[in-house]
Amino acid sequence: MSELEPVTPENSTQPAKRGQKEKPKKTLKREIFEWVVTIAAAVLIAFVIRTFLFEPVRVDGGSMLETLQDGEIMFVTKYDYLTSGPERFDVVICHYPNRGSTNFVKRVVGLPGDTVEIRGGYLYVNGERYEEDYIEHRPYADFAAYTVPEG
Repeated sequence: MSELEPVTPENSTQPAKRGQKEKPKKTLKREIFEWVVTIAAAVLIAFVIRTFLFEPVRVDGGSMLETLQDGEIMFVTKYDYLTSGPERFDVVICHYPNRGSTNFVKRVVGLPGDTVEIRGGYLYVNGERYEEDYIEHRPYADFAAYTVPEG
């Protein structure tokens, strides 16, 4: 050791001070166990977040133009619907029967019991006309009144 080199516990020739315990080295088995526990905890946390809080969803198709673009990736929040259902004009992810696990991105316009129709390119819910600022081109066709089933 040179005269200018500071004395540290690593290069000291003196034994450790009384009362200080040297940290025991981890065994390979202990190290592997700690890694497995850490990875399992991370996977569990990711699963809980994805199941109950939010998840990324890719938009396929142009049915939500101008609001969402084909290929766009959005984060879907799930916690909003843990205690209540969707509200009018919410953008939601749904799955249709017999269509597998495909995600469909749609906007809620009618709630259970509502009568929905399109007249002259405008949306009417229960006879009341709604301005849809999120669309640029109004539909040319009219759609007959439809009553959204309860529950």
